This record gives sequence, C-alpha cells and structure tokens, in this order.
Amino acid sequence: MTAAPLFVHIAIAATGLYLAIRANRSMVLRVYFGFVALAALSCLPLLSHTSTEWYRLYFFSFELAHNALLVALAFWIVTEICRPEWAVAAGVFWLALLVLGIAHSFSLSTKALLDSSIAAEFTAGGLLLSLLLIPGIKWPKAHALAAAGIALIVLGQAIPELSWFNSSEPLHLAQQLGDVPGLIVLACSTAQRYTESHETA
Repeated sequence: MTAAPLFVHIAIAATGLYLAIRANRSMVLRVYFGFVALAALSCLPLLSHTSTEWYRLYFFSFELAHNALLVALAFWIVTEICRPEWAVAAGVFWLALLVLGIAHSFSLSTKALLDSSIAAEFTAGGLLLSLLLIPGIKWPKAHALAAAGIALIVLGQAIPELSWFNSSEPLHLAQQLGDVPGLIVLACSTAQRYTESHETA
C-alpha cells in the first residue's frame, strides 16, 4: 500500500468524525470514524517495514476490528428503524452466526484473521439485508444514507477478492480506495437530520 490512499482515508474519516461530533450523532458513528482515522494514521510508519508477515498480521487485525465496527453500525441502524422484536431477532441470528464462525477457526494467523474479518463483513451486510424482509419499515434519509454507505464499504472491501485487480498499478490503487465511496456516503449521512423512526405497535 502507498501513502496516498491512507491520507485519503484519514481526511474522509476525520471529516466524518467532525460532522458526527458537531451534529451530536450516534456514538457508534463517532467511534467508527475515529477508528478509521487512527488506524490509517498508525499504518503510515509501517509502509517501510521490512517484515511482510508482521505487516499482514497488523493489517488484518485492524481490518477485523474495522469490520466488527461495521457490524455495530449495521445493528444500530436495525435498532433505529424497526421494532425491538425484529431488531433482537435479526441481531441474535446474524451475531450468533458470526460468533460461531470465528470461534470455529480462531487463531492469530493471517488466514484466520482474514476469514474472521470476511465473516464480520458478511454479518454487517446480512443485518442490512434483513431490513428488506421486515414489513412496514420507514427509511429516514439519514439512515438510508448510512445503510448505503455501509453497503458500499462492504462492496468496496470485496474488490481485493477480484484477482484481475492486481494486474496493473492503476487498478491496484483503485483496490486500495475501494471503500472510499462508502466512507463518503456514510460521512454525508451525518449531515442529515436523524428522526425517531421506530414503528409503533
């Protein structure tokens, strides 16, 4: 990874954090943006590190923590826009699958960390997909933008799985910036007004 994508992530995450604090948004959003900014900043000194395996372990550990925060964001959206019983059902189902998947093969190897990270990524996407199956949901603009941002981040992180993206330097750079559109949309969601949207019984 080059330094340019890291600076892009730092700038967007810092902007999102500033907007979230200024607009008094959910603590989950503030923690997420703060984590992204700090994680990208902490990776800068590692760009010249000679141990590739050490760098991979460090990177995938942060990636796992990042995707765990994506799960928290997705669950926050679920609890905000649907009835409590639906939120509990969706949360228990997807989080149980995540815990079982991680517990089945957990270790500190880069492969295990990558597998756990991907599992968390799919859990975040699964929580959002659950909303499509719940009847009568109203989508405030801010929550719709936040959900779209998370979905774009998940899709952007799937780009490295496409082997042809490693064929040239421009595409390799695009790979490193794959989650940027989602970060931008998620940051924009903090500029929208969050309204009470729980369904009434």
